[in-house]
Amino acid sequence: MGASALPNTPLRVVLVDSVDQPWFEGRFERLDGFDTVSRWFERDLLLLDQQRWDEFEQLWGEIRGLGLRLQRPATEELVNEFLLRVQDDRAWFRY
Repeated sequence: MGASALPNTPLRVVLVDSVDQPWFEGRFERLDGFDTVSRWFERDLLLLDQQRWDEFEQLWGEIRGLGLRLQRPATEELVNEFLLRVQDDRAWFRY
């Protein structure tokens, strides 16, 4: 699955290797465009770890406002509502 902030601009690739419904997990391949949004996902992990739920909800409002989408390459299905966690070379997402 890939995420995009601009139409047809891939930001990352997650090669899914594990599923624990509703979460999918895989190797994270960072593409050049991901640097433009990476700070939001770094903050996501911090707020989640510190259980700062009000700030977490506000952050995800900002992330949704970026217009990011997940796209399944095999079917080109687009997903607008999702949660994504990125840590080093691993990513988890649900939709």
